[in-house]
Amino acid sequence: MRSRPKLPPNLRINTNMPPHSPIASHFRNKLTCQVRRVLPVYLVVLFLLLFFANTHFFTTPIRAAHRYRRELKYQQPLQITTATIPKKIWQTWKVGPLGFEQRDSDSAKTWPAKNPNYRYEVLTDDNAIEYLNFHYGPEGLNRQDLIDFYQELNITIIKADLLRYLVMYAEGGVYADIDVEALRPVQSFIPERYNEAEVDMIIGVEIDEPAFVNHPVLGSKCMSFCQWTFAAKPRLPVMMRLIENIQDWIHELAGEKDVSLAELKLDFNEVISGTGPSAFTRAVLQQMTTQNNGKEVSWEPFHNLRESRLIGGMLVLNVEAFAAGQGHSDSGNHDSRGALVKHHYHASGWPALHPRKNHPMYGEVEKCNWNPGCVAEWVSILGLLHYWTALLTRIRTRMSQNGKHYRKSSRTNDWLINLMKACDYCQISTNNDQRWRCRCAASCNGVVVSDDPSLRHFAGRFVSPLASDLDLTASRAGERSVRSTRKILDWYHRRSTISSTLVLGGGGWEVFS
Repeated sequence: MRSRPKLPPNLRINTNMPPHSPIASHFRNKLTCQVRRVLPVYLVVLFLLLFFANTHFFTTPIRAAHRYRRELKYQQPLQITTATIPKKIWQTWKVGPLGFEQRDSDSAKTWPAKNPNYRYEVLTDDNAIEYLNFHYGPEGLNRQDLIDFYQELNITIIKADLLRYLVMYAEGGVYADIDVEALRPVQSFIPERYNEAEVDMIIGVEIDEPAFVNHPVLGSKCMSFCQWTFAAKPRLPVMMRLIENIQDWIHELAGEKDVSLAELKLDFNEVISGTGPSAFTRAVLQQMTTQNNGKEVSWEPFHNLRESRLIGGMLVLNVEAFAAGQGHSDSGNHDSRGALVKHHYHASGWPALHPRKNHPMYGEVEKCNWNPGCVAEWVSILGLLHYWTALLTRIRTRMSQNGKHYRKSSRTNDWLINLMKACDYCQISTNNDQRWRCRCAASCNGVVVSDDPSLRHFAGRFVSPLASDLDLTASRAGERSVRSTRKILDWYHRRSTISSTLVLGGGGWEVFS
């Protein structure tokens, strides 16, 4: 009799780790062995992805530390190499004096003529780099980054602004644009009551119109110092602050637009606020604050300035000194004793290369030259466009609630869409400033253009509650705003052949049963 083969013993592998194992205690029933091996790699890759996707966020502490170190540098005691402002006059232009046009030559000649004991020098597009290499190269200030920055830029006006600041930091003296005429000697820039040695910088008010501070276009440039003429001692912290502010701003803007410095394009407002008078003013006020032990220096001391004021070594002259005859800011005229220079503006063709905000009917608000009436009309037309968009929605809702049938005129709607596309300001929010909101409201209250009595009845029923809902009361409407409203409505009817139209939102609503 055959015996049965013996069965193999049960093979059992004990995969349990000892209970005291640190791995068992931390990762039991959580991660497999393979995952634990590659987990560090996964974490590194994830961190790198987050870092490159949020570079701006992760580098915020680094940039803050950089700004802090810079601010400490600006707070260092002045290391002035000269007791007074150097007797040098600087101008910059495309070509040298031998190549000047007659009008440029006439203005430029006034500076050495009025100041025979001053050195006079013109930097051109051809010799500017040599100048910067000498003063900012290894044997000078050793700021190769500033030289490279200047060379990389392709925007003429930005390079012109930057060059004057670099020159004034390196050597100091008096700077004047090529189209600025000297009416008085530089010696008369400092009133007799001041000690010349205590004056580190001389600047003048250019625009003093703080009433426009909340205007969407004019607000950023309504309070500024003039930078077509100013004087300074060399190595002033305020000048390096301004230069490095521009350097940081340009690099950040190029990063936001995802272009190189050479490809960067700027509009008019970006030039003014980034390197022009607004940037100049911002740096001056920041430095005044620093030298005032951190107590903020605002525009208030310079508003309606009648006599010059010395703050922290910076002498601020009134608007008549460097910016007379502008037709705003109570700037007086060039025949007065206080006028020191005359700006002819014939070399100021750069705005044509940088687009401004342009309203389809009223054009550029800068052409108002700070005239309140003109600016109010420009503002009210924008307010009307903004009001239309809000009111259309309210009308649609109210008519639906009251069982009215309606249709929208396609021709008028197309016209409105095209108009709003042409106007950059139709989306401006009016919730931030009460005065701006009231200006907008003043010209848009229940205007009906129709001979149809039923439409007038409709307007009486719907316009008042809508205006109340939108906080737009007819009592705020003024004579000027009514004229502005009529102007745009007349223009509307010239462009539209639709009859019996209720202009409540510009959408051309026709009401029917």
